[in-house]
Amino acid sequence: MIKRIYISLLFVFLTFNLFSIDAEKKDLIDKYFSEPSINQQLTEINTLTIAGKYEEAKQVINSLKQNKNNIPLLAAVNIYEANILYNQSNYKRCIELCDTSIKILNTDFKNGYVIKGLNLKAKALATIDEFDKAFALYSIIKKKAKENDDQYGLGVAYYLSGSAFADRGKIQESLHQFDSSLVIKKQIGDELGEAACYSFIGLDNSFLGNYSNAISLIQKSITIRERIGDKRGLANSYLNLY
Repeated sequence: MIKRIYISLLFVFLTFNLFSIDAEKKDLIDKYFSEPSINQQLTEINTLTIAGKYEEAKQVINSLKQNKNNIPLLAAVNIYEANILYNQSNYKRCIELCDTSIKILNTDFKNGYVIKGLNLKAKALATIDEFDKAFALYSIIKKKAKENDDQYGLGVAYYLSGSAFADRGKIQESLHQFDSSLVIKKQIGDELGEAACYSFIGLDNSFLGNYSNAISLIQKSITIRERIGDKRGLANSYLNLY
């Protein structure tokens, strides 16, 4: 029952991207792709994906794939395409594209896109009930992200681990992961991610019968989302509140 609830709620949030577009742009796109045209197109892919305009995003992806000599770019666009495929429930192909991109980047954990690809792969593995593989991968991601001071990737790994633990009904472990993610989201100024953490920490509290805490936490998420104009996130928070 818990897993079904989380999958339905997470779909609402993940279809417009778990990762805040501002954090994604600052910590990945701007960091690795300063060339204006490429930067703009990658930002457009992310924006279109958030809006659920997958076919339009794929058109931009296919355009960028013409830059065949730009290996880091090819790896990045593969990962963005893998994210779309995840949202379209094509988990097998999502994992394949992540593996391809990670290999292209020589599994260089200093590269934030390797961490992003691994996070996405682990998320897909958990979705198809390959939890042991997903948790093993999250452990590696967290270790490598800490070693390379990738706070953005680390925050995502904690968040997704929280979701996976909740799917297994391990609510205390889920709370610990979400709490760790929340600390990082606050530190890096990822308000969209911060609001998402509050929402799901509230949901975990409700599963534990702590309804007063749950309502208070979800209200925090609603306050942030109202202030930043995150209308789709608000739908998620109100659904959790219900």
